[in-house]
Amino acid sequence: MKLTAANLRDFLSLLPHYERLPMTARRDLASIERPAQTCSAHDLRHSLDVLIETGFLLPPAEGGRCSVAPLRQDFLRVLRALRESSVFRAPKQPAFAKYLESHLSAAERDALRSGAPRYSERSWFLFRQVTSPDWVEDFLGATDSDWERPYVTPGTAALLSSPVVLRTTQGLVRWLLDRGAPVAMRDFPAFSRDRELLSAALHAGLRYALLFAALDPDTLDATIGVWPAIAAHAALAAGPPPRNVVPTETLATPFLLEDMTALLIACATEPLRLRANDGQLFAKTVRDLSHALRPLPKWVEQAFGMEPETRLLTTAAYVRTFGLVEEKGYPPSQMALSERGRHWLGQSVGDRLRVLMDGVLDRRQAVAGFQDFEGARIGVLAPQVQVRTVMKSPPDLQADVLRMFRSLEGDGFFPIEGLVAFSHTANPLLAIFRQDKNAYFSVGSAYLSHPGAEELQQLWSEVIRGFLRSRLFPLGGVRLGKGKEGLSLAITPAGRYFLGQTKQWQFAATTDSQVIVQPNFEVTFLGEAPGAEAEIGRFAERRGRQMGALFQITKKSIFAASAAGMTAENVLDILERVCTREVPGNVRREIQGWFAQCRKVAFESVMLVRCPDRETALRIVGLAKGSAVALNDTVLEYKDPGKQRPWLIKKLKEMGVLVSVQEKEKPVPMRRATRRWGRW
Repeated sequence: MKLTAANLRDFLSLLPHYERLPMTARRDLASIERPAQTCSAHDLRHSLDVLIETGFLLPPAEGGRCSVAPLRQDFLRVLRALRESSVFRAPKQPAFAKYLESHLSAAERDALRSGAPRYSERSWFLFRQVTSPDWVEDFLGATDSDWERPYVTPGTAALLSSPVVLRTTQGLVRWLLDRGAPVAMRDFPAFSRDRELLSAALHAGLRYALLFAALDPDTLDATIGVWPAIAAHAALAAGPPPRNVVPTETLATPFLLEDMTALLIACATEPLRLRANDGQLFAKTVRDLSHALRPLPKWVEQAFGMEPETRLLTTAAYVRTFGLVEEKGYPPSQMALSERGRHWLGQSVGDRLRVLMDGVLDRRQAVAGFQDFEGARIGVLAPQVQVRTVMKSPPDLQADVLRMFRSLEGDGFFPIEGLVAFSHTANPLLAIFRQDKNAYFSVGSAYLSHPGAEELQQLWSEVIRGFLRSRLFPLGGVRLGKGKEGLSLAITPAGRYFLGQTKQWQFAATTDSQVIVQPNFEVTFLGEAPGAEAEIGRFAERRGRQMGALFQITKKSIFAASAAGMTAENVLDILERVCTREVPGNVRREIQGWFAQCRKVAFESVMLVRCPDRETALRIVGLAKGSAVALNDTVLEYKDPGKQRPWLIKKLKEMGVLVSVQEKEKPVPMRRATRRWGRW
């Protein structure tokens, strides 16, 4: 190892002289590659006098070359070793590998990675081992030198055999952890003024990669600290949980419920066409339908990526997963409202939301008519995280995500970034990594190659944010807030139900502001009322945003509501419940009249049987056993109940009645002209 206890002791004794040097002199001194050889006085002309005055260099000889003072050569060797790798500037695996190759010998690195699998990538194994928080935690919990024994290079003496050195090294690591960042070596006397003991502790900490040393590239200060990810983990563990904040602007809306309602109403009016290549909605359809969605504030769209088109594509995935639509053709060419979707639209806002919440987590449905629903199997995790490990009882990631949000007590607002950071203190991915360094982690369809503790903390942050963005917020499980502390959230009663903290369903689509139906069929909102918007949007056309005349009740919208299974009584009941004034009489009469105009007709395919005479027609009616009905004396309407048709044809042939079947001619596909490509 380059940084020995003796080198470190001499370095600490000469450090005050280095600290007095100006920045230019520090840079020139650190640029000397070989302290035992002479260097050009011309290259050091800007700081030569200062370096000679402070005793680092000797006066130049006749040839214009100057030498480093013999007693300062070891100082420059330590300074050069600190300069070689700026490990704190980019604390990643490449910088880590370069640092260890520069400071530790091959034998020391092999001893440090004791227990590595024979065929594993040994550099990555050592990185994951040393940069994990449990590496430092295990050392701080050691009571004797047994911790050191597996990592001692054969033929060398143990560095922590002395209890005093062990305790001093542990105290030094704790001292640096408390500061949370690399500390300049000039401040180390604040920890201990015994240079002999301090240099021994520093040597042991650096040898076993408990500490890292580097020259700050900006200030050229010699610094030592704990690996940054470990220091950050320790700071989170020691810090208090997030406290309540007071936002200046809030939002609470189950907009996924509203978006699904709007999409299903559009499907009930007319089946939506799908693209043949991927089965998705056409871009024009997405743009047109996005105008019917309730707008979200810009700060929500930007923070969560909730643009209208993105919301609509996500909504299409949800209605498919829940079986609220049916797709016709193969490959599917149309998306139409299913019977389950028609039944879902007929429920109240609260029951519709409850079906979604129970379905996402695959719980037993409590809403009438959905008890046989097996669940959408969407799950909590977004993105999906798969773990393969040799642990017998690995942590339940979904339960850990829910537990994180269950810990938020009361209905106050908590800063989102503070919650994400605090979740690192109970990261189940890190718990798996500590027991199985070769565990397999995949996110969606991507595999994490050699993840370390820092990458697993970032992945867990994505899981927490993904649950909030894709599950809890769209379902109305939280209220979002915006203030000087950034974005914040508060758990709603529906959110407590979703998190499993209560089995009692609590959701009231109350109207916080006045909603008025005008005689001209406009529905005016004098304030924001998301619940009322979700209800009225089932049978009215959206015309505005936020406040004012938001909806217009038209004949077309009433016909669409009828196609979705609503009745005049349903519509009038909703208006009487959410409106603060009585529904005008002309509006009531027109709604009832428009619904009365709605009729349902059925198109069916039947087969016509043309007979030469009345006697033959009577024979077929007798053999068909109720499947044939006479339209006149010689023409019959025949509906095959199953596999009767081949049997009927056989019997008629036995009676001497010859049957000719005219099948529908299939269109001959037009041959597409082959394009001839020219040569380049």
